[in-house]
Amino acid sequence: YMSILPWAGADYFNYRAHDITSDGGNITGFDNITNTGYGGTLRSADLIAKSPWVDVRAYGAGSVTLAGVQAAVDAAAGIPVLIPAGNHSFNGTVTLPNTRVRIVGDNAVINQPGSVPTFLQAYHVYTEISGIRFTGNGNGFKFNATPTTTMYRDFLIDRCQFAMDSGVYGIYLYGPRTGYIQNSLFEGAGNGIYLQSVCLPFVVNTTFKGTNYLANAIIYDGDGVGTSCGI
Repeated sequence: YMSILPWAGADYFNYRAHDITSDGGNITGFDNITNTGYGGTLRSADLIAKSPWVDVRAYGAGSVTLAGVQAAVDAAAGIPVLIPAGNHSFNGTVTLPNTRVRIVGDNAVINQPGSVPTFLQAYHVYTEISGIRFTGNGNGFKFNATPTTTMYRDFLIDRCQFAMDSGVYGIYLYGPRTGYIQNSLFEGAGNGIYLQSVCLPFVVNTTFKGTNYLANAIIYDGDGVGTSCGI
């Protein structure tokens, strides 16, 4: 629940964030809405400005879509982006912007049927992803920034699960950077973490479950030749 949102003057709203509908710009419906005097049309910009997070359904006509998530991430400007519980399929990539990004899943499951990453970060900016289970044929998360100066603590992957198809890495990290992968799980037929170009994450309280991870939990490629690190 998102409760008691202060609006202009004495106007307040109390509604359930998971019952938002949209017509592509205006918020057209709330379940259990209480309006104490607000007049006019509530727009997505209002919701972003006054809420602690951006719900992707405000950009997907009430549902979770690839285009809706992309639009929410682009509009968030550093505010956390919420992906609600449920099974969602993204046949494509959400490209993260050149601003601080925080994506929070509420026990969301995202399947990627294509051989492309679900989330792609091509910039050297702090990025945080939590609470999502990734499945399918593409990386759950990929950093693909051009190596420049080393970035310290510029990503956090927390409370995520990766159950990828055979041969697919849950996380692909490229570029001179450090960050944290914590409280997470890698299982199933896929591989774990691929590291390229002096990327050194701290892996904390994370489980690799399955016989394939005996050889493919972490692959380090600092010189163009991958070196396996099992568990």
